[in-house]
Amino acid sequence: MKKMIMVFVISMFTIFAFTPANAGNGPGPAPNSGDGIPDGSGYPSPPSPGPGGN
Repeated sequence: MKKMIMVFVISMFTIFAFTPANAGNGPGPAPNSGDGIPDGSGYPSPPSPGPGGN
C-alpha cells in the first residue's frame, strides 16, 4: 500500500510539473508567414466596406 501511494505521489508531481510548460505553448505564428514572425495574414479577416475589400 505504501508503494502504491509513493507511485501515485510521484506520478502526480511529474504531471503537475509539466503542466505550466504545456500551458505556455500558444498556437504559433500565422501559417503562411514563413519567417516565424506572426503577421496575421493567415487568419481570416472580416469583410471591409469600401473599394478594395480584403
